[in-house]
Amino acid sequence: MKKFLILLILLGTSSMISAQETAKNADKVIHATYDGYDGDGFYFINQKDNQKMLFVRISPPVLKKFDLMDDTSIGKLFEVSYDLEKVGNSEQPVIINLEKIYETDSNDD
Repeated sequence: MKKFLILLILLGTSSMISAQETAKNADKVIHATYDGYDGDGFYFINQKDNQKMLFVRISPPVLKKFDLMDDTSIGKLFEVSYDLEKVGNSEQPVIINLEKIYETDSNDD
């Protein structure tokens, strides 16, 4: 019974930590149009301010989900979730999740 109780406490603690991490990263979400890849990294244009953002790193699960080195995703709208990774004295954005946003035609009645 003690082992079961300890297991429940550990599972609850890990769930809380995971939820806190998700909440921490939630403010780093943008809607952006994919603009392509070059030797420097992956470029997205933020829909909010039309600023181009460079992402040098993308998490491996995201790269498995979307082949961004292929030109077929250029011009597509994505929800980009990212975190800032400290590199030397600066921080670089790293994509941690990517979801394609499907635009609908608002004229359909």
